[in-house]
Amino acid sequence: MFLLTILVFVFTTLSQIKLDEIKEVLTRSITKTEGNSSLADKLEAGSLVRSADLNTYLAFSADDSLLFNESNRTTISKGIIAINEDLVLSPPFVNDCDELYCLQSRRPFREIPSMIWRGLIGIEDIRFLSHVGFDFKAIARAVVKDIMAFGFVEGGSTITQQLAKNLFLSSEKSIWRKLKELIVAVSIEVKFEKEEIIQAYLNEVYWGVLQGINVKGFHAASILYFQKRPRDLEVYEATILVSLLKGPSFYHPIRNLERLKSRVSSVWKSLIDKNVIDSSEAIWSDDQWSKWSEGLAKLEKKGERPLYSWWLSTKIDNGPMEPFGKFVFIRGAESILAISKEKAPDTDLAVKAVVKSWSNKTDTKDYFQFYSKFERDRIIATTQERHQVGSTLKPLIYSELINLGYDLNSMVDTSEINLNLLSGKWSPQESHHVEEPEISIAEALRQSLNRPIIRLAKDVGFEKLEQKLLPKIPHLKTPLGQYPSQLLGAVEMSLEELALAYQGFFDEQCGEVGSGIINVLDDPNQTTIKRVVGKVMSQMRFFGKTGTTNGGRDNWFVFFDGRFISVIWVGQETERSGKSLPLYGSSTAFRILENYLLYRGKLFNDLHCVASLKVQSEEEL
Repeated sequence: MFLLTILVFVFTTLSQIKLDEIKEVLTRSITKTEGNSSLADKLEAGSLVRSADLNTYLAFSADDSLLFNESNRTTISKGIIAINEDLVLSPPFVNDCDELYCLQSRRPFREIPSMIWRGLIGIEDIRFLSHVGFDFKAIARAVVKDIMAFGFVEGGSTITQQLAKNLFLSSEKSIWRKLKELIVAVSIEVKFEKEEIIQAYLNEVYWGVLQGINVKGFHAASILYFQKRPRDLEVYEATILVSLLKGPSFYHPIRNLERLKSRVSSVWKSLIDKNVIDSSEAIWSDDQWSKWSEGLAKLEKKGERPLYSWWLSTKIDNGPMEPFGKFVFIRGAESILAISKEKAPDTDLAVKAVVKSWSNKTDTKDYFQFYSKFERDRIIATTQERHQVGSTLKPLIYSELINLGYDLNSMVDTSEINLNLLSGKWSPQESHHVEEPEISIAEALRQSLNRPIIRLAKDVGFEKLEQKLLPKIPHLKTPLGQYPSQLLGAVEMSLEELALAYQGFFDEQCGEVGSGIINVLDDPNQTTIKRVVGKVMSQMRFFGKTGTTNGGRDNWFVFFDGRFISVIWVGQETERSGKSLPLYGSSTAFRILENYLLYRGKLFNDLHCVASLKVQSEEEL
């Protein structure tokens, strides 16, 4: 009867976990995953990149040959390098981990350093090469210890049993789960070679959390812990990885460094005693341990976390962006967001962005859409959620005023203006003192003044302007004459709606001789970013318009270079009561765009706004 019960249990277990399923799961660890060749990228000679960005990207590329060849780059300042010749970057490798916030790259057995698999066997399962899935001696030893402790304190599991548990079973501590583990382990041993089992184990095992990313497999662990490919690990570094497997959180190198050092020392001595390693191999000094831990801790700081940014970049479509540039954009966005949060602590801040081709009018699949809150729906956030747009609307409004009879050289009064509305008297204010009693429309636009645009709208007639704006600005309240603050940006739009509104604006403006309003805003030394634009960007020509709403809760930057339209928003999402935030479009959204343009590894082409360029862009895309 007992034998029959056991046979039924074995049959039931194997029917629940089919051999074909075991084969499928383990086989996925055998095939080396390569990057998508269509995502190859090129860094252009003469361009700039941040060395940390490039090294992180290369470490996760399908071909790392450029990672160790620095002859093609020159360091020009701390952390910044110049590219000396065109460099073709291999595409990023495929992230094999389907879990949230997780990195994994499954690799074949031949790429596992012998020190890692030999060390694993020496510490976890010394009779691995001879047993058939379970070790009677280890089980007997564990049973004795469990009885003495009146509980489960040691499992006696082989590497194969651990693999069976990790892939197919729960972590429940019960005799029935243990029996299932034995059955599956034996099935694996019958079906697969020892190399395949070790390969599967070291590809699937959990290796801790760094920079908010779960680490799975030896390849990702080597890169995340040591910024090295596995083949380049020193013997002591490989020993550290093996030591971490017993409890990646318990022995965390940042939070529990001394505990990890003690564990590594014990493992090191054990591997020497078992002749796995030679006693003459070099070990780390206390200074090396400290530098390593401090280096990992530095990358954990908010605004750093390059590996988190890399992981995030694998989850977002490129749109018109290049792969390396997408990673650089996300790195910059995360960094600026962290800086903004330091300026406005205890504030729910986020970053959103849309980048689209000028030539592509409606296909949202060709958009690059970014939202810093990855756990929420990125598409809804950028296409449906609306924010006050501030001064970003002024170029669109001025273009309609010019269509109604004004020109950029027309002079306009800058003095105070009062309107009697049904809601009461209203008078627009300026963000800074204006000395000139009169100013040209072009200069009023460059300075993003408020009073001139209201005065011109009043003079031309709010109703006429309203009819022009209704097709272009969704959700415009009417009659406009009773809600004139909308002309200063007190209207809400999604990032996609604003990008499409500018699509039409650029279509119209670039068809004109001289490009009109675009040329007014193409010199960063004369617009609202003149106080923050850096030396390099100040020499470039591009259309740029900032926007900042009252209290600094919505901060925008709209960019156009004749090829791409970018709309970036940094702001507060939830409760908006309380004091104003020390944030501006020029110090947040523009900074993200500036970082991307400077360090994406591409030369900057000055704005060339003509219809022929649009045709050329369409042909290239």
